[in-house]
Amino acid sequence: MPLSDETLEILDPYGLPLGKSKFRSLVHRDGDWHATAHVWIVNAQGGLLLQKRSEAKESHPGLWDISSAGHVVAGQTSVDAALCEAREELGLAFDPEDVELIFTLRNQCLVNNGAFIDNEISDVYLVTRAIDDSRIVLQTSEVSAIRWIYYKDLRVMLKSSPNEFVAHEEEYKKLFMLLEKRF
Repeated sequence: MPLSDETLEILDPYGLPLGKSKFRSLVHRDGDWHATAHVWIVNAQGGLLLQKRSEAKESHPGLWDISSAGHVVAGQTSVDAALCEAREELGLAFDPEDVELIFTLRNQCLVNNGAFIDNEISDVYLVTRAIDDSRIVLQTSEVSAIRWIYYKDLRVMLKSSPNEFVAHEEEYKKLFMLLEKRF
């Protein structure tokens, strides 16, 4: 077991705790349901902050992804996980009132020829904030680059260059519907 292997709470397919936990590597080996937190950062013009995943990542290396995201470790709330991931991956400190839970999704995917089974219940948060890029400090083991993209342009790019992005079809659809109402 890697020393940095997190302990995750095991959930049922509806997100209810089963009263047991496992190391992250075993959760993904066995396909157990677990919780994650996704944070989308949007500015006042409707620009989304995307991160490019490090080439060293086990899943989806080198692809553009959500502003920040990560597992909810055992004993942690999804809000705490969301705040922790933004701070760790991007160096951005937010308060709990800065993150807005916009929806929860069930996600399932197989990666690395089925060796990495990802069954997650994802709480998806939105942070609406102007961010000075000079404040961003990348955790290079997780993130290799960032970019801002207007959400309508992202919608087009997901169709024209889908292999450059982590596939989050349902999440993108719900996010774009919400942003259409706000911008």
